[in-house]
Amino acid sequence: MLGRIAFGHGASIAPLRSADLQVGISCVSASPCVESKHQRTSTRASQRNMAGHSARFQHEGYLGMTNRNIVRLQILSDSRTPEAISETLGIQGGSSWHAGDAVGVTLIRQRSHGWELRSGLPESASVQEQLGCLLERVGGVNDRVEMLSKDARIVVSCVVYCNEQPNPYLGSKLVHGISALGADLDFDIYWID
Repeated sequence: MLGRIAFGHGASIAPLRSADLQVGISCVSASPCVESKHQRTSTRASQRNMAGHSARFQHEGYLGMTNRNIVRLQILSDSRTPEAISETLGIQGGSSWHAGDAVGVTLIRQRSHGWELRSGLPESASVQEQLGCLLERVGGVNDRVEMLSKDARIVVSCVVYCNEQPNPYLGSKLVHGISALGADLDFDIYWID
């Protein structure tokens, strides 16, 4: 399958060739990442979204940091509950939810069941270090995760909060490890002024 790395609102940067791996890197900033005439509305919505996050980032201590990285494996399923996913994998996730559960303190509801496992490293560790650790944690059950990918969405999610240049580089060993899980790769980069 041919994927592409995209920054901002869908601008193609470079092709990526790896079996069943799709990479999308998006960023939200107070200034547009990439903008064309038809993307202005989307960019403005992102700017409003970022403004809404700003107070939360201040409250949670995100401002004034250099980089804060969160790397996790998420398994999303319409039919398998988090308990069934844990049983299949033989691993307890760090967090989970059921379809219909509230998303935080909002009125929004989860659309599917979810199971999540974080890297286990501090958020100050690089994305590359956290991905390596996460892949080691699930290394013994790769085949079970890939089996789940037939009726569930498997996502390796990397969230970066930064006020300096992030490094979204992934070496071939990490790309191969993510692909072996049958997972999508999602990068969200939040620029904090």
